[in-house]
Amino acid sequence: MSRIITIEGIPCAGKSTLRENLQKNMINKEFTLFFSPTFAERKYFEEISPKNYPENFSEARNNEKWFLNYELNRLRSLKSKPDDTVVILERDFLSTLAFSYAYSKFKNIPSFYSNMNEFKDISIKDDFIFPDVRLVLDISLETFIERDKQRDKKLDYVFSDKKFISELIKFYSSSTALNIGPTYKINGNSDPKHISNSAEILIEANYES
Repeated sequence: MSRIITIEGIPCAGKSTLRENLQKNMINKEFTLFFSPTFAERKYFEEISPKNYPENFSEARNNEKWFLNYELNRLRSLKSKPDDTVVILERDFLSTLAFSYAYSKFKNIPSFYSNMNEFKDISIKDDFIFPDVRLVLDISLETFIERDKQRDKKLDYVFSDKKFISELIKFYSSSTALNIGPTYKINGNSDPKHISNSAEILIEANYES
């Protein structure tokens, strides 16, 4: 069974930068690194995922249930890789729960608690859905605003709204998020090299344990 390391955080937290740095710095370790999603997986996901932002409770539940099941199934499949494999991927089901929480506040659609109850029911029966280590890149709203200005591709709709981003930050800092599996917060406001060094230490410690 492989080890799963997931990188989480709000938009502009530095998830892709961290994944790319880990790919460069950890290539010669004693374990096999597998990075997900690949371009093919991302393209497939974009083709099959629901596109519209929900406007009522029923739509929100259906959309969020789809994303939750997709992420849970992805973790189950990645767990089946060989024992010497460390899988590093951006985002897991925590992103769906974070979006559900923030969108519930943003649109006043109370779908989050239904999603949490469903997740709890699933997690009781299935240990395979949890990553071995989750790294949450924690950044401030001010850092988000500054980095968003520098992006080539601008964020769309709710992801460019400060209120929505504030609710995402609140969720990722909550005990609810930090207690769903082994989760470690890394200061995403610092420089990429320091973030990568911190992540490598946590990954290697987990592999050796």
